[in-house]
Amino acid sequence: MRYVGVVRLSNRTEETTSPERQREIINRWAERHDHEIVGWAVDLGVSASISPWDRPELGEWLRRPGEYDGMVAWRVDRLARRVLHFAGLIDWCQKNGKDFASATEPFDLSTQLGRMFAQMVAMLAEGELEAIRERVSDAHAYLRKAGRWGGGVTPYGYMPVKRPDGKGWEFAEDPDAAPILREIVSRVLNKEPYLTIARDLNERRVAAPTDQARMRSGKSAKGVLWHTTTIRTMVTSEALLGRVTYEGKVIRDSDGMPVQRGPALVDHATWDLLQVRAKERNKPHKRRVTGAALLLHVAYCTDCGEPLYQATSVKRGQPYAYYRCPTGMRHGDRSVTARADQLDEVVTEEFLAAVGSLPVMRREEDPGEDYSEELAQVDAAMRELREDRAAGLYRGERGSAEYRQMYTRLESRRERLEALPSRPPTVRLVPTGETYSDKWADSGATARRRMLLDAGVRADVSPAGGSHLRRLDPARVRVRIGFHVDGNVAARVQAARDEEIAKMDEAGILSS
Repeated sequence: MRYVGVVRLSNRTEETTSPERQREIINRWAERHDHEIVGWAVDLGVSASISPWDRPELGEWLRRPGEYDGMVAWRVDRLARRVLHFAGLIDWCQKNGKDFASATEPFDLSTQLGRMFAQMVAMLAEGELEAIRERVSDAHAYLRKAGRWGGGVTPYGYMPVKRPDGKGWEFAEDPDAAPILREIVSRVLNKEPYLTIARDLNERRVAAPTDQARMRSGKSAKGVLWHTTTIRTMVTSEALLGRVTYEGKVIRDSDGMPVQRGPALVDHATWDLLQVRAKERNKPHKRRVTGAALLLHVAYCTDCGEPLYQATSVKRGQPYAYYRCPTGMRHGDRSVTARADQLDEVVTEEFLAAVGSLPVMRREEDPGEDYSEELAQVDAAMRELREDRAAGLYRGERGSAEYRQMYTRLESRRERLEALPSRPPTVRLVPTGETYSDKWADSGATARRRMLLDAGVRADVSPAGGSHLRRLDPARVRVRIGFHVDGNVAARVQAARDEEIAKMDEAGILSS
């Protein structure tokens, strides 16, 4: 009879059930029973809990039942470790007239007793699987508490290294990924959109976290792309601080402190500011910035107070753009419209005349230091500990000693936190070395509109009778400058003008 040899291994490091050993046992079984092995279904690194039909190689053989008479494995658990999966496989064999054999376990699927024995073996295999899972889960929990790496996904920017004491693994900076991570952090702090950052990294062919991990382990990259969710998760995870996290929560030691698995890739001040930036991004955006007309939410109609929107029209076969009131509103016989290029030019000239010579300022934010939240957590822990003691959870000499030790540690931690200096958050304005005229000349349409919006520029446009194709009268446009994100631009403009007048007066220009 023709059989397919079935080989499965969850972990390639297993020695007692290596693929070679499984093949050898199956081949000896085939020779002993005068059978032929016509093919192999070898699934390495495949979990025992996966359905046989979902396994890469075995699944393909199950979809081609006409090419063999049966299947043989080293043991039942190489085929299936779930009783439900095994029962389904037995039913499939009976419906398709296929035999199933174990090279080391004696049972006969052609008899009811043999099928019962096979299912009992499968039940034992499933029980063993659950026991293995529990042991692995306990082992990983212990490693997390000890600050050791137990395998799996490594946070971006880190790589696993042997601990100095030789007991397990911990994290060190990845020389390839850490600089990219810090670049991402810097761009996020400068309020660059996640999507822009992701697109730039993809265009530069920077390996995404999944591919970076594969390449570090000697595997080839799969071409995984950066996404906004990747960046958002990365900059909001406390793994940036080298802390051990599990299911999004920080693991703490017996003293209540975060467990460290590696060095922090950013300092605490940077981390705090990153969280501020993340919260800012969650706020709903009320106005469009990219891809919009230069004066959208800058130019307004004086009659209705609504913002002007850009539209296009064709005159004598030539397309042109113009601003108009919402829904093409008209006020009497006056059309609230203006040629886009002309209105853009008037507002630009007024804006640069007012602020063009002023230096562009950059905000430097210091989130300060505040330990009130940690103090509140310590106070809560001490309160809960006292309540547990009152409820009788720390009885006897041993319980009392454990209670005193934990309470003393919390009390010491509270004293340390109370002694730490606190300072409020501050904002400092630092010159960037360029003027608004310089920045305007070097910027595209989107950046220029953002400059107008940030400066609080408002252009009130009055309606005009007759055709809106004629040259725009600048008198119809009143440009005002409000508050800038870098400070009160209006005040700075007035101060600059006052200084200029004072210099002219001192030089005798005004008196002459």
